[in-house]
Amino acid sequence: MSKQIAKKYKLGLALSGGGARGFAHIGVLKFLDECELKPDIIVGTSAGALMGILYADGYKPDEIMTLYNGREFSEFVSMQIPKMGLFDSSKFSKYIKKVVRAKDLSELQTPVIVMTTNLDNGEAHAFTKGPISEVLNKDFYSA
Repeated sequence: MSKQIAKKYKLGLALSGGGARGFAHIGVLKFLDECELKPDIIVGTSAGALMGILYADGYKPDEIMTLYNGREFSEFVSMQIPKMGLFDSSKFSKYIKKVVRAKDLSELQTPVIVMTTNLDNGEAHAFTKGPISEVLNKDFYSA
């Protein structure tokens, strides 16, 4: 599989998770733009997947920052009795549906792979298609 990827994509970008630290990826994206480098594929998990999806959807790094500047965590999630996590992210899903122009991962301008890990069995899963808001919800609950 890796030989296929090497032939198909010349420049890939991997973005890690880390909550608010995911916004550090905006600096990387800005640097790539300044160097006129455009990744052929983006792979990310958690906050890195979110930044990668927004970038692949055509947002410039400064626009991504504007989407979240001055917003509070509580605007996107609320506390809940644990079912799939401590937070109900339905507000986050609604926000993503509103700001991301593409609705499915397969519709993005640049291919994005969202990596998740099943916490029950430790298996990795790579999402290359599916509704973006649903895939991100799976990512935040399993990464």
